[in-house]
Amino acid sequence: MYSARGSAAIDLSIEEAWGKLKDLALAPEYVPGVKSCEFITDSKEGLGTVRRVYPMNMDEKVISWNEGRGIKLELSKKGKRSFFPFKSAFFDYRLTDYEPCILVLTLEYDPYLGALGQLLFGRIISERIKKTAASMGKFYNNGK
Repeated sequence: MYSARGSAAIDLSIEEAWGKLKDLALAPEYVPGVKSCEFITDSKEGLGTVRRVYPMNMDEKVISWNEGRGIKLELSKKGKRSFFPFKSAFFDYRLTDYEPCILVLTLEYDPYLGALGQLLFGRIISERIKKTAASMGKFYNNGK
């Protein structure tokens, strides 16, 4: 497994930041390229919740819900964990209780082609995660 990480300082209390992070419907507001999302499950938060993001048509299932601290999502497409460029991928969002609060995003992934896939796509993936963290920080800090 490889990982890509990004972070952003948030000028909110951890409780206020968690209020935004746990609202899974907000993804289009801060994830570059995501235009909309819909819930596939009846639940909109907590373990087992699944949202589909568009135009990627990618499903994100909550596999860890640490109340007030973070969420981990398993990514899939068309019901399969394996989709290009990933054999598997997990997105972890964490909040620290430092002042200011720090939002840490980590994408853990196993690329197609292993080390060669990492060589080919690792930098692009890393830049995208950093861009997403910066976008989240801007969204959270501007209170949009």
